Amino acid sequence: SLEAGGNDCNDGDEDTYPNAPDEWYDGVDSNCDGADDYDQDGDGYQTIIWNENPTTGGDCQDANPDMYPGAPDEWYDGIDSNCDGADDWDKDGDGSKTKALGRGTDCDDENPLVNTNAVEIVNGLDENCDGLVDNQASGWVSDLMYTGTTSGDKAGWSLTTGDLDQDGFDDIIVGNPGHGTNKGMVSILSGANLPSTGSTISDSYSQILGESTGHQAGYAVGFIENFMGDGTPSLALSAPSYGPSANLTNRGRIYLITGDDAFYSGSLNDAYITISGTTTNFVAQGFSEDLDINGDGLTDILGSYVQGSTQFLWLLYGDEALSGDLTVSEADALFTTGANVTDTSVSNFINSMHRNFPKGGDLDGDGLDDGLYCSGIPNHNYQASEGSVWVLWGDQSSYASGNLQTFGTLQANGNTYGVASVVATGPSNFQTGSACAIGPDWDGDGDDELWVYSAGVQNVGAGVYMIEGGADLADSVYRVENAASYYFSSRSTQRISGIREIGDWDGDGKNDIGVAFQASSETDPGEAWVLSSQMAPGDYKGSDDAAVVNGDIDENQVHFGETFPGRPGDVNNDGLIDWIISDWGHMGSSGGNTDQGAIYINYNAQ
Repeated sequence: SLEAGGNDCNDGDEDTYPNAPDEWYDGVDSNCDGADDYDQDGDGYQTIIWNENPTTGGDCQDANPDMYPGAPDEWYDGIDSNCDGADDWDKDGDGSKTKALGRGTDCDDENPLVNTNAVEIVNGLDENCDGLVDNQASGWVSDLMYTGTTSGDKAGWSLTTGDLDQDGFDDIIVGNPGHGTNKGMVSILSGANLPSTGSTISDSYSQILGESTGHQAGYAVGFIENFMGDGTPSLALSAPSYGPSANLTNRGRIYLITGDDAFYSGSLNDAYITISGTTTNFVAQGFSEDLDINGDGLTDILGSYVQGSTQFLWLLYGDEALSGDLTVSEADALFTTGANVTDTSVSNFINSMHRNFPKGGDLDGDGLDDGLYCSGIPNHNYQASEGSVWVLWGDQSSYASGNLQTFGTLQANGNTYGVASVVATGPSNFQTGSACAIGPDWDGDGDDELWVYSAGVQNVGAGVYMIEGGADLADSVYRVENAASYYFSSRSTQRISGIREIGDWDGDGKNDIGVAFQASSETDPGEAWVLSSQMAPGDYKGSDDAAVVNGDIDENQVHFGETFPGRPGDVNNDGLIDWIISDWGHMGSSGGNTDQGAIYINYNAQ
């Protein structure tokens, strides 16, 4: 016995002695070795059958000393080394086994939000593993969503982004032209301090109200990077129905406000420049962003006005010394397009000029920004509504003139006459140029690409076309039906309301193109498509060939996707362009507020 100096740990039991046969898990130390009878492999953890407490037990395989709670566990070896019970083929724990090793369907076993049962949202990831990024995503599923304050606000009628307060975060600038019985308002959402989702635009960092009822301030908005030449940005916003009195309306006015004043003060009284019409001009239904047409480092502005039934344009060069209240006739240059505009009212959505002034870009590769304007209305050579896309080419000399200049007309011999070039048109009634954009340099040849929408006739010829940029672009008039890369046909029930550069959503380092479809009915509330820079030209009609983001009437969406920002933005300052889109017809959380409007933000998660 132990008491007598021996090594028999239980001298009253003839079956207990040193080196005796010892059965595990009977609670008897038959061989007197002092080992825990419930820890066969000696790893310090008792078998889970006897003791589930992971601090002293929980050993799921008590015959293997390398398996115990907290042990190093190598994924995909089929062994649950740490005894956590997790599927060794499901690293992210989302319930789907890895596809890469042939065990399941999970295309990204590092991300629990990605699996075949996931809901596809817009974030640059293929959540549902169908092989397509953001395909058939639900437009109402977003990281952040803000609504207008009440019926009629039309929150998100216009959108852009830019770092107004220069803190490194792009801010979101939202036009709400229907706010306050069409007085209008511009809301500034601080990228660094965004409100919680579900807030209204009244929770934005700053709000700038229109001057009077009916002016529709915020009909168009723009981030003007460096108009004053000191490196500081400005906010531009228009009120196309502005008038100095109740009986002098629809003259229109554009306001330029410094970024600091717009962000921190929020008043039209802070405008350092205004440009107003002198008659029924609807000044600045649309205007450009990111345009330095003479290459002097200052941002220039190309904008619209009407006179009678003709569309005119004005150009204002960036000028550090310029300030005060100007009339449109005092702009540096005035141009006539010769285009007959059959409906000049700001309520005509199809002809909304703010959607036809994309940001500038270098289409001919000469290092200077070119200005782009398009319209589906113009008649060339007595053809009805052929449409037109004009380019005002970057030029270090000035377009300034005291005389009205011809912007560009297409002559019977096919040549363009005017200071700008007609670079694209279409057959009669095709309304080519109803939307347009300057896109990034997809082919890597040093110049940007031109994107044009043609409405077609009875869906024949309807679609989005890409015309490659180049030094020879000014020398030819492209008829989109036979001289451009055809990307897809329009949906038969929906027109396209806008084309914009929207950031890189396929991870190839090139920004992609967003295409906005108008709502066609109460049950078809609009959608947005993403054209990837990796797509070859083709007749894309369905969801299998381009990312598609759908509106949903059950989520009170009515005009989802009809407005992309005029310039893409990185609102969380992570180096990736984020998804920002609006539904100016959204009916509010209750579903009963007509045209309240809504903004949706999804962070790029690539």
